[in-house]
Amino acid sequence: METSKKVLGKSARDALAKTDARRDVVPTTYQLHPSSLGDPNFKKLRQSLTQWVNSYVIRDQMTVRDISADLADGYILAAFLERITNERIVEPQLLATSSERSKQLIVSSIVSYIEKNLKIQQDAQRWTMDGILANDISSVVCLLVDLAHVIGCPYALPSNVSIAIIKREELPDGVKNKTTVHKVTADETKYMIQATAAMRVNEGGSLDVALEATDLTKYEPDAFDKLFDSTERMKEVTRLLLEFVNTHLEGLNIRINNLTKLESAFLVLLIGSLGDFFVPVYFYDLTPGSTAAKLENVRFAISMMAELGIDVKRINASGKTKTHPPLADIVRKDVKSISRCIYYLFQTFKSPASQVAA
Repeated sequence: METSKKVLGKSARDALAKTDARRDVVPTTYQLHPSSLGDPNFKKLRQSLTQWVNSYVIRDQMTVRDISADLADGYILAAFLERITNERIVEPQLLATSSERSKQLIVSSIVSYIEKNLKIQQDAQRWTMDGILANDISSVVCLLVDLAHVIGCPYALPSNVSIAIIKREELPDGVKNKTTVHKVTADETKYMIQATAAMRVNEGGSLDVALEATDLTKYEPDAFDKLFDSTERMKEVTRLLLEFVNTHLEGLNIRINNLTKLESAFLVLLIGSLGDFFVPVYFYDLTPGSTAAKLENVRFAISMMAELGIDVKRINASGKTKTHPPLADIVRKDVKSISRCIYYLFQTFKSPASQVAA
Protein backbone atom coordinates (compact mmCIF):
# COMPACT_ATOMS: atom_id res chain seq x y z
CA MET A 1 0.00 0.00 0.00
CA GLU A 2 1.37 3.39 -0.94
CA THR A 3 1.89 5.79 1.93
CA SER A 4 2.00 9.53 1.93
CA LYS A 5 2.18 12.15 4.63
CA LYS A 6 -1.28 13.36 5.54
CA VAL A 7 -2.05 16.54 7.42
CA LEU A 8 -5.53 17.45 8.54
CA GLY A 9 -6.41 20.42 6.34
CA LYS A 10 -8.12 23.64 7.34
CA SER A 11 -11.43 22.59 5.79
CA ALA A 12 -11.35 19.33 7.73
CA ARG A 13 -10.49 21.13 10.98
CA ASP A 14 -13.27 23.64 10.41
CA ALA A 15 -15.78 20.90 9.66
CA LEU A 16 -14.68 19.04 12.76
CA ALA A 17 -15.05 22.15 14.92
CA LYS A 18 -18.56 22.71 13.57
CA THR A 19 -19.43 19.10 14.28
CA ASP A 20 -18.21 19.43 17.87
CA ALA A 21 -20.23 22.62 18.35
CA ARG A 22 -23.44 21.13 17.02
CA ARG A 23 -23.05 17.98 19.07
CA ASP A 24 -22.58 20.02 22.23
CA VAL A 25 -25.75 22.00 21.59
CA VAL A 26 -28.25 19.54 20.12
CA PRO A 27 -27.90 15.76 20.66
CA THR A 28 -29.32 14.19 17.50
CA THR A 29 -30.08 10.62 16.49
CA TYR A 30 -31.37 9.12 13.25
CA GLN A 31 -33.66 6.17 12.70
CA LEU A 32 -34.94 4.41 9.61
CA HIS A 33 -38.69 4.92 9.33
CA PRO A 34 -40.76 1.70 9.66
CA SER A 35 -42.10 2.26 6.13
CA SER A 36 -38.57 1.82 4.75
CA LEU A 37 -37.61 -1.18 6.86
CA GLY A 38 -39.55 -3.59 4.69
CA ASP A 39 -38.74 -2.03 1.34
CA PRO A 40 -37.31 -4.93 -0.75
CA ASN A 41 -35.32 -2.56 -2.98
CA PHE A 42 -33.66 -0.94 0.00
CA LYS A 43 -32.88 -4.37 1.44
CA LYS A 44 -31.24 -5.29 -1.87
CA LEU A 45 -29.28 -2.04 -1.88
CA ARG A 46 -27.99 -2.63 1.66
CA GLN A 47 -27.06 -6.18 0.74
CA SER A 48 -25.13 -5.15 -2.37
CA LEU A 49 -23.23 -2.38 -0.59
CA THR A 50 -22.44 -4.69 2.34
CA GLN A 51 -21.06 -7.35 -0.02
CA TRP A 52 -18.99 -4.73 -1.82
CA VAL A 53 -17.38 -3.41 1.35
CA ASN A 54 -16.84 -6.89 2.79
CA SER A 55 -15.11 -8.07 -0.41
CA TYR A 56 -12.27 -5.69 0.49
CA VAL A 57 -12.18 -5.44 4.29
CA ILE A 58 -12.26 -9.19 4.80
CA ARG A 59 -8.53 -9.08 4.10
CA ASP A 60 -8.17 -6.96 7.24
CA GLN A 61 -10.19 -9.48 9.28
CA MET A 62 -13.18 -7.12 9.32
CA THR A 63 -16.81 -7.83 8.55
CA VAL A 64 -19.75 -5.48 8.03
CA ARG A 65 -23.09 -6.66 9.36
CA ASP A 66 -24.91 -3.35 9.89
CA ILE A 67 -23.93 -0.98 7.07
CA SER A 68 -24.57 2.22 9.04
CA ALA A 69 -23.53 1.25 12.56
CA ASP A 70 -20.35 -0.55 11.46
CA LEU A 71 -19.13 2.30 9.25
CA ALA A 72 -20.07 5.22 11.49
CA ASP A 73 -16.83 5.29 13.50
CA GLY A 74 -14.73 5.34 10.33
CA TYR A 75 -12.47 2.35 11.03
CA ILE A 76 -14.01 -0.05 8.50
CA LEU A 77 -14.72 2.76 6.04
CA ALA A 78 -11.02 3.73 6.17
CA ALA A 79 -9.93 0.12 5.61
CA PHE A 80 -12.31 -0.19 2.64
CA LEU A 81 -11.10 2.99 0.94
CA GLU A 82 -7.43 2.25 1.61
CA ARG A 83 -7.82 -1.21 0.11
CA ILE A 84 -9.71 -0.02 -2.96
CA THR A 85 -7.41 2.95 -3.66
CA ASN A 86 -4.13 1.48 -2.33
CA GLU A 87 -3.41 4.79 -0.60
CA ARG A 88 -2.91 5.68 3.05
CA ILE A 89 -5.87 7.82 4.06
CA VAL A 90 -5.83 7.75 7.87
CA GLU A 91 -2.73 7.90 10.05
CA PRO A 92 -2.07 4.52 11.78
CA GLN A 93 -1.86 6.11 15.23
CA LEU A 94 -5.44 7.30 14.89
CA LEU A 95 -6.63 3.83 13.94
CA ALA A 96 -4.88 2.41 17.01
CA THR A 97 -7.14 4.35 19.41
CA SER A 98 -10.88 4.22 20.03
CA SER A 99 -11.75 7.54 21.66
CA GLU A 100 -14.61 9.69 20.41
CA ARG A 101 -12.10 12.32 19.33
CA SER A 102 -10.11 9.80 17.27
CA LYS A 103 -13.32 8.60 15.58
CA GLN A 104 -14.11 12.17 14.57
CA LEU A 105 -10.58 12.66 13.22
CA ILE A 106 -10.77 9.39 11.28
CA VAL A 107 -14.06 10.32 9.61
CA SER A 108 -12.76 13.84 8.99
CA SER A 109 -9.66 12.44 7.24
CA ILE A 110 -11.84 10.15 5.12
CA VAL A 111 -14.14 12.99 4.06
CA SER A 112 -11.17 15.21 3.20
CA TYR A 113 -9.70 12.46 1.03
CA ILE A 114 -13.00 11.79 -0.74
CA GLU A 115 -13.55 15.47 -1.48
CA LYS A 116 -9.99 16.10 -2.69
CA ASN A 117 -9.12 12.89 -4.52
CA LEU A 118 -12.44 11.45 -5.65
CA LYS A 119 -14.13 14.81 -6.22
CA ILE A 120 -17.22 13.76 -4.26
CA GLN A 121 -18.55 16.63 -2.18
CA GLN A 122 -20.71 16.63 0.92
CA ASP A 123 -24.35 17.38 0.16
CA ALA A 124 -26.89 18.07 2.89
CA GLN A 125 -29.48 16.23 0.79
CA ARG A 126 -27.31 13.10 0.57
CA TRP A 127 -24.47 12.72 3.05
CA THR A 128 -22.42 14.77 5.50
CA MET A 129 -19.66 14.10 8.00
CA ASP A 130 -22.12 14.90 10.78
CA GLY A 131 -24.53 12.32 9.43
CA ILE A 132 -21.89 9.58 9.27
CA LEU A 133 -20.71 10.25 12.82
CA ALA A 134 -24.32 10.32 14.05
CA ASN A 135 -24.99 6.89 12.51
CA ASP A 136 -27.45 8.31 9.97
CA ILE A 137 -28.08 5.40 7.63
CA SER A 138 -29.07 7.79 4.86
CA SER A 139 -25.66 9.52 4.97
CA VAL A 140 -23.71 6.27 5.04
CA VAL A 141 -25.67 4.62 2.22
CA CYS A 142 -25.66 7.74 0.02
CA LEU A 143 -21.89 8.08 0.47
CA LEU A 144 -21.36 4.47 -0.60
CA VAL A 145 -23.63 4.94 -3.62
CA ASP A 146 -21.67 8.06 -4.62
CA LEU A 147 -18.42 6.09 -4.24
CA ALA A 148 -19.87 3.32 -6.39
CA HIS A 149 -20.62 5.85 -9.13
CA VAL A 150 -17.00 7.03 -9.20
CA ILE A 151 -15.07 3.85 -8.43
CA GLY A 152 -17.45 1.25 -9.82
CA CYS A 153 -19.30 -1.40 -7.84
CA PRO A 154 -19.60 -4.94 -9.27
CA TYR A 155 -22.83 -5.61 -7.40
CA ALA A 156 -26.14 -4.48 -8.87
CA LEU A 157 -27.68 -1.46 -7.13
CA PRO A 158 -31.46 -1.10 -7.52
CA SER A 159 -32.64 2.11 -9.16
CA ASN A 160 -34.86 4.83 -7.73
CA VAL A 161 -34.61 3.87 -4.07
CA SER A 162 -35.87 6.40 -1.53
CA ILE A 163 -35.94 6.02 2.24
CA ALA A 164 -37.61 7.88 5.08
CA ILE A 165 -35.48 8.93 8.04
CA ILE A 166 -36.70 10.02 11.47
CA LYS A 167 -34.45 12.71 12.91
CA ARG A 168 -34.74 12.96 16.70
CA GLU A 169 -33.42 16.10 18.41
CA GLU A 170 -33.29 16.53 22.18
CA LEU A 171 -34.08 20.20 22.67
CA PRO A 172 -34.26 22.08 26.00
CA ASP A 173 -38.06 22.20 25.79
CA GLY A 174 -38.49 18.56 24.77
CA VAL A 175 -37.87 16.04 22.00
CA LYS A 176 -38.48 16.98 18.37
CA ASN A 177 -39.05 14.30 15.74
CA LYS A 178 -38.89 15.13 12.04
CA THR A 179 -39.32 12.69 9.16
CA THR A 180 -37.62 13.39 5.84
CA VAL A 181 -37.46 11.40 2.61
CA HIS A 182 -34.10 10.91 0.91
CA LYS A 183 -33.55 9.74 -2.68
CA VAL A 184 -30.65 7.31 -2.40
CA THR A 185 -30.32 6.00 -5.96
CA ALA A 186 -31.48 7.24 -9.35
CA ASP A 187 -31.11 5.34 -12.63
CA GLU A 188 -28.32 2.97 -11.62
CA THR A 189 -28.26 1.09 -14.92
CA LYS A 190 -26.06 3.77 -16.47
CA TYR A 191 -23.48 3.21 -13.73
CA MET A 192 -23.51 -0.54 -14.20
CA ILE A 193 -22.57 0.07 -17.82
CA GLN A 194 -18.81 0.29 -18.13
CA ALA A 195 -17.13 2.33 -20.83
CA THR A 196 -15.79 -0.78 -22.51
CA ALA A 197 -17.25 -0.64 -25.97
CA ALA A 198 -16.78 1.30 -29.16
CA MET A 199 -15.21 4.71 -28.93
CA ARG A 200 -15.58 6.79 -32.03
CA VAL A 201 -14.75 10.30 -33.14
CA ASN A 202 -17.73 11.77 -34.93
CA GLU A 203 -17.66 14.07 -37.94
CA GLY A 204 -17.51 17.13 -35.72
CA GLY A 205 -14.35 15.84 -34.09
CA SER A 206 -15.86 15.18 -30.66
CA LEU A 207 -15.66 11.90 -28.82
CA ASP A 208 -18.57 9.47 -28.88
CA VAL A 209 -18.52 6.45 -26.59
CA ALA A 210 -20.96 3.66 -27.24
CA LEU A 211 -21.28 1.85 -23.94
CA GLU A 212 -21.81 -1.84 -23.61
CA ALA A 213 -23.27 -3.40 -20.50
CA THR A 214 -20.94 -5.68 -18.62
CA ASP A 215 -22.13 -8.45 -16.39
CA LEU A 216 -20.86 -10.32 -13.37
CA THR A 217 -21.00 -13.70 -15.04
CA LYS A 218 -18.95 -16.49 -13.57
CA TYR A 219 -16.19 -17.28 -16.04
CA GLU A 220 -14.31 -20.48 -16.53
CA PRO A 221 -10.52 -19.98 -16.34
CA ASP A 222 -9.12 -18.82 -19.66
CA ALA A 223 -5.60 -19.02 -21.10
CA PHE A 224 -4.41 -16.09 -19.00
CA ASP A 225 -5.77 -17.58 -15.76
CA LYS A 226 -3.85 -20.78 -16.46
CA LEU A 227 -0.67 -18.83 -17.12
CA PHE A 228 -1.12 -16.70 -13.99
CA ASP A 229 -1.59 -19.81 -11.84
CA SER A 230 1.73 -21.19 -13.04
CA THR A 231 4.46 -19.29 -11.19
CA GLU A 232 7.31 -20.39 -13.44
CA ARG A 233 5.48 -19.74 -16.71
CA MET A 234 4.19 -16.40 -15.44
CA LYS A 235 7.72 -15.22 -14.73
CA GLU A 236 8.58 -15.66 -18.40
CA VAL A 237 5.29 -14.11 -19.53
CA THR A 238 5.85 -11.11 -17.25
CA ARG A 239 9.32 -10.64 -18.74
CA LEU A 240 7.86 -10.69 -22.27
CA LEU A 241 5.05 -8.29 -21.33
CA LEU A 242 7.48 -5.86 -19.71
CA GLU A 243 9.73 -5.96 -22.75
CA PHE A 244 6.67 -5.43 -24.96
CA VAL A 245 5.58 -2.35 -22.98
CA ASN A 246 9.03 -0.77 -22.90
CA THR A 247 9.60 -1.38 -26.61
CA HIS A 248 6.48 0.58 -27.49
CA LEU A 249 7.01 3.36 -24.95
CA GLU A 250 10.72 3.96 -25.43
CA GLY A 251 10.01 6.47 -28.19
CA LEU A 252 8.30 8.58 -25.51
CA ASN A 253 11.27 8.23 -23.13
CA ILE A 254 9.21 6.05 -20.80
CA ARG A 255 10.61 2.88 -19.28
CA ILE A 256 9.29 0.82 -16.38
CA ASN A 257 10.91 -2.03 -14.46
CA ASN A 258 7.69 -3.58 -13.16
CA LEU A 259 4.22 -3.89 -14.69
CA THR A 260 2.70 -2.34 -11.56
CA LYS A 261 4.64 0.84 -12.40
CA LEU A 262 2.47 1.32 -15.48
CA GLU A 263 0.61 4.55 -14.71
CA SER A 264 -2.88 5.20 -16.09
CA ALA A 265 -1.57 7.84 -18.52
CA PHE A 266 1.15 5.42 -19.70
CA LEU A 267 -1.56 2.88 -20.52
CA VAL A 268 -3.31 5.45 -22.73
CA LEU A 269 -0.02 6.30 -24.46
CA LEU A 270 0.81 2.61 -24.92
CA ILE A 271 -2.51 1.92 -26.65
CA GLY A 272 -1.99 4.93 -28.92
CA SER A 273 1.48 3.70 -29.81
CA LEU A 274 0.25 0.18 -30.53
CA GLY A 275 -2.66 1.41 -32.63
CA ASP A 276 -0.40 3.90 -34.41
CA PHE A 277 -2.59 6.91 -33.64
CA PHE A 278 -2.18 10.12 -31.68
CA VAL A 279 -4.35 10.53 -28.58
CA PRO A 280 -5.20 14.21 -28.01
CA VAL A 281 -4.30 15.26 -24.48
CA TYR A 282 -7.76 16.69 -23.86
CA PHE A 283 -9.12 13.12 -23.89
CA TYR A 284 -7.14 12.12 -20.80
CA ASP A 285 -5.03 13.52 -17.95
CA LEU A 286 -1.31 13.22 -18.64
CA THR A 287 -0.43 13.93 -14.98
CA PRO A 288 -3.45 12.79 -12.94
CA GLY A 289 -3.31 14.20 -9.45
CA SER A 290 -6.30 12.37 -8.00
CA THR A 291 -7.76 8.90 -7.91
CA ALA A 292 -10.77 10.18 -9.85
CA ALA A 293 -8.51 11.38 -12.69
CA LYS A 294 -6.69 8.03 -12.76
CA LEU A 295 -10.01 6.21 -12.93
CA GLU A 296 -11.07 8.34 -15.89
CA ASN A 297 -7.78 7.58 -17.66
CA VAL A 298 -8.26 3.85 -17.21
CA ARG A 299 -11.90 4.07 -18.32
CA PHE A 300 -10.75 5.87 -21.47
CA ALA A 301 -7.96 3.35 -22.09
CA ILE A 302 -10.34 0.40 -21.84
CA SER A 303 -12.76 2.07 -24.24
CA MET A 304 -9.90 2.43 -26.76
CA MET A 305 -9.05 -1.25 -26.37
CA ALA A 306 -12.66 -2.13 -27.13
CA GLU A 307 -12.56 0.08 -30.22
CA LEU A 308 -9.51 -1.88 -31.37
CA GLY A 309 -11.56 -5.06 -31.22
CA ILE A 310 -10.21 -6.38 -27.92
CA ASP A 311 -12.69 -8.23 -25.70
CA VAL A 312 -12.27 -6.35 -22.42
CA LYS A 313 -14.97 -8.05 -20.37
CA ARG A 314 -12.53 -10.21 -18.46
CA ILE A 315 -9.74 -7.74 -17.80
CA ASN A 316 -10.57 -7.85 -14.10
CA ALA A 317 -11.55 -11.53 -13.87
CA SER A 318 -9.94 -13.14 -10.86
CA GLY A 319 -10.17 -16.92 -11.01
CA LYS A 320 -13.78 -17.78 -11.88
CA THR A 321 -15.55 -14.63 -10.80
CA LYS A 322 -15.33 -10.89 -11.10
CA THR A 323 -15.46 -9.53 -7.57
CA HIS A 324 -14.02 -6.04 -7.91
CA PRO A 325 -14.56 -3.21 -10.38
CA PRO A 326 -11.90 -3.33 -13.14
CA LEU A 327 -11.09 0.37 -13.15
CA ALA A 328 -10.34 0.50 -9.44
CA ASP A 329 -8.20 -2.64 -9.51
CA ILE A 330 -6.02 -1.29 -12.31
CA VAL A 331 -5.65 2.07 -10.55
CA ARG A 332 -4.68 0.40 -7.29
CA LYS A 333 -2.02 -1.57 -9.21
CA ASP A 334 -3.52 -5.04 -8.80
CA VAL A 335 -0.90 -7.17 -10.54
CA LYS A 336 -3.32 -9.64 -12.11
CA SER A 337 -5.63 -6.96 -13.50
CA ILE A 338 -2.73 -4.99 -15.02
CA SER A 339 -1.05 -8.14 -16.35
CA ARG A 340 -4.29 -9.30 -17.98
CA CYS A 341 -4.76 -5.90 -19.60
CA ILE A 342 -1.23 -5.92 -21.05
CA TYR A 343 -1.53 -9.59 -22.00
CA TYR A 344 -4.60 -8.83 -24.14
CA LEU A 345 -2.75 -5.97 -25.82
CA PHE A 346 0.24 -8.24 -26.37
CA GLN A 347 -1.90 -10.98 -27.89
CA THR A 348 -3.47 -8.43 -30.24
CA PHE A 349 -0.29 -6.65 -31.36
CA LYS A 350 2.48 -9.23 -30.86
CA SER A 351 4.87 -10.11 -33.67
CA PRO A 352 4.85 -13.69 -34.99
CA ALA A 353 8.13 -14.30 -33.18
CA SER A 354 6.67 -13.34 -29.82
CA GLN A 355 4.12 -16.07 -29.18
CA VAL A 356 2.99 -16.90 -25.66
CA ALA A 357 1.82 -20.46 -25.33
CA ALA A 358 -1.28 -20.96 -23.20
